[in-house]
Amino acid sequence: MYTAKGRNLRYYVRKGLFIPFDQRAWGFSDFGKAMRIYFISRGSGFFSRADPKEVILMSKLETTLSNSNVIVFTMKYKPDFPIEFFFGGNPFSEEKNALFADIVHPDDYRPFCEIIGDIVNRRADKLSAHVRMMCGGAYHWYYISATPEFKEDGRLSEINGIMYDVTVYLDCSDDDLVMRELKNRSKAAFDMAENTPHLLDVLGEDYLKRIQQPLSLIDGLYSVIIDENGTAICPPGQNKGTNLNKMSYQRKKSIRIKHQNVGTWLIASESPDSINSCVPLLDTMVQTVSELANSYIVISEEMENSQKANKLLGQNFEDQILINNIYTLILKSRDTSASFGSIVPLIKEYFGLSDLMFCYDAQRPVKVYRWDEGGTIIPMIANEYLNEKIDKELENDAVVCLHESEFKKVDGLNRSCALSRVYENGSSRGIIMFISDDVDRVWTNRDRKLIKSITQIMSTIIYRSFMENDLAVSQEHLLRLAYYNTTTGIPNRSAFERDFRSTISEGKSGAVVSIEIANLKSLSEIYSCRYADEVTRSIAEYISAIRTDSEKHIYLFSNDILFVSMLNATRDEAVSLAQSILFKFRSPWYLNDNENKLDIYAGVCVFPEDADCVPDCVRVATKTLRLAKDRKLHDAVCYSNDLEEKLDDNQRVKKLITDAVENDFKGFYYLYTPVLDVSTGELTACEAHLFWGNGDIIVSRDRFLPIIDRMGAAFTFHNYALGRLCELASEVRKSGVSDFKVAYTIPENVLNSENCLLILKEKLLQYSLSPDAIAINISQSDHTLLSSSSNLKMLSKLGVTVIADDKGENFFTGEFLDNPYINIVKLRARRLNDDPVSAPFVRSLITRAHDKGIKVCVKGVDNQRSLDYARRFGADTYQGIYNCRPLHTKEFIKKMVIQTPAE
Repeated sequence: MYTAKGRNLRYYVRKGLFIPFDQRAWGFSDFGKAMRIYFISRGSGFFSRADPKEVILMSKLETTLSNSNVIVFTMKYKPDFPIEFFFGGNPFSEEKNALFADIVHPDDYRPFCEIIGDIVNRRADKLSAHVRMMCGGAYHWYYISATPEFKEDGRLSEINGIMYDVTVYLDCSDDDLVMRELKNRSKAAFDMAENTPHLLDVLGEDYLKRIQQPLSLIDGLYSVIIDENGTAICPPGQNKGTNLNKMSYQRKKSIRIKHQNVGTWLIASESPDSINSCVPLLDTMVQTVSELANSYIVISEEMENSQKANKLLGQNFEDQILINNIYTLILKSRDTSASFGSIVPLIKEYFGLSDLMFCYDAQRPVKVYRWDEGGTIIPMIANEYLNEKIDKELENDAVVCLHESEFKKVDGLNRSCALSRVYENGSSRGIIMFISDDVDRVWTNRDRKLIKSITQIMSTIIYRSFMENDLAVSQEHLLRLAYYNTTTGIPNRSAFERDFRSTISEGKSGAVVSIEIANLKSLSEIYSCRYADEVTRSIAEYISAIRTDSEKHIYLFSNDILFVSMLNATRDEAVSLAQSILFKFRSPWYLNDNENKLDIYAGVCVFPEDADCVPDCVRVATKTLRLAKDRKLHDAVCYSNDLEEKLDDNQRVKKLITDAVENDFKGFYYLYTPVLDVSTGELTACEAHLFWGNGDIIVSRDRFLPIIDRMGAAFTFHNYALGRLCELASEVRKSGVSDFKVAYTIPENVLNSENCLLILKEKLLQYSLSPDAIAINISQSDHTLLSSSSNLKMLSKLGVTVIADDKGENFFTGEFLDNPYINIVKLRARRLNDDPVSAPFVRSLITRAHDKGIKVCVKGVDNQRSLDYARRFGADTYQGIYNCRPLHTKEFIKKMVIQTPAE
């Protein structure tokens, strides 16, 4: 218990908080509870929702703190640490808020910054310190006790706590009197240092009197010091009425401070001997007074310089906290996107920026980039570039500050910007642009130095990010080169060995059909190697078109041998496929108007019965193939009429599609299936289905896409098709459905290409659409549901909706939920039923999807019963002919957008 200035206060330390505490008004636990409630509820409409008991507790807190010396504050983690005060207002100035750097004693600033650095780096979990702060024209000791608040991403946001004036306990009254006098003299000297110093203010009247005493003791000698204002200072005991100017002999000496005359020392006598004998003493004493006065001035200036240096050291340490924090976040991040996702918000908040951009990299096709919330670098369109004047300024100065209007046309706010060069290997590669929220912001030298340091750090990870993206694309390209034949585009032997090992390790069974084109070498000699490759690819396409109950994959094992892997197939199914192939190629095979007589042989290997590893599988399959070839086995099988008609129609379809592609894609059109909200029936999206037709024949997407791919027009066609989708999305959104999106099935070759993202961004910009206006369907059967796809990762980060589609004959599992890029999953309506085995699995799958933030859409809703199941299972949206059939563009706009759909 302490007593201070008549106030009886009981001081407690509760969890490190040094709080003046009135025991009669508060219970021990109530105060801590009220403080916690206050900081949690501040600015959140607390009193409109709080419990009545807590409202009373808060009112009690406000009354107590307003009548005490406790200062409640919030300190922001920004330059100079802005402080916001509560209850009692700002005791340090007339302003509402204050900058901690302006009121703290310079000697205490750096130690305080060291504590903040420990908090930022999680080496300390609270702030407890004694600090001197300027209050009422003098420094007072304050005890600060506060707790830091961190954001979800781990960044320090603010520090909430209290402070209390403890000067009465820490400012001792028994200091060395000489030191106190020196401080007072130094302060007086400093106040006068910028103008003409005053002798009396610097040395004091008492000192000037006492130093003259040796001269006053000499009989018949008189002494006086006259300052610059004409004030006469005489030694004690000397008659002040004596007129020294009337005496016969005099000697004067000037007292100088900082090379300026601030006074005159005069001695006088009627005897010349008295004067002459005292001249050396007078010279020495005048020199002593001048040196002492100058020493006070020097001491005051050095003390001020020391405080300024300490404050600068504190500011540098504060800046170093930010730099170290940036380094820490970079080292903790798993990749460059995560690094940017952490440091860009920190930099923007610290400097008060509205945006942070990287621009004008001459080695990249896109000139301006910015960072999204996840830290991904997003390209932007810029039609204005830096002019030569700014380029020259950047060559001479590391950081150039200007307004937006100086380098581009500005609509609205003409914001203040700071531009800093980015270098790579000593060469200029771009500029980071710091755009302030404040139009009239003045960038200080401290800001410039900090921006320069941050730019040097960011330049490394910027180009590391570009390198990572390039490496990801290159890795994808290398994988394709490693696992695909470059001339035919068919998966090669390495792909077969990889997939076979994966299949065996998962405990799956199946069969491998090996097919040899015995006379392929002679075809290459007659026509060309390229023609032989075309024959091989056409055969692979034909085999792929044969319908089977099991999933199959085709591999080019060698130049003239194809392997067909059939998952979960029996021996009879594999033999049936082999025999159908042999039967077909008994007839001539037509390619490019050439008739080719192919000599085909086939062998079958069933795993794991015949082989349970890659070498055994290859050995058994090729052995059976060679046996078939040696014995000239060409067994006939019954070939279905449906398949025969499809094959005969191939040439006609190819010509029609080729003509359509060469005539600006004439005849291609979309049908759109509306996607409605299960609860409200409102239109949310649609799924696009692509067809070609001329009135006589309709060709599906699965048939014409391979033809277009072989023509080399896949990306041109994708650009055209995506443009039609964006056109519809733009028209529907302009009609009032603001969150409408169009979903389409993206081909595997397009998804894995380098142009996928560029085409999408170009179309989004052309139609002024955000990325969430487009959704892509991916599935296991299309080989696009891959978490390792770098393009899928970039599409997801860009904001494109990714849909896992339930299609194909694969066994249905929940593996897609582990794919981090999935936003929506589409389930077939037939999976939602009352089956006691499958129903719990489907319900749990939907629940898991919702827990991960994934929406569920039910497709194929053909009747009211299917819709009821969708609602009961908790689906979000549905689509199917129960709502309406697939519609052409104009019908879709008319029925689904302009008119309100019936429930």
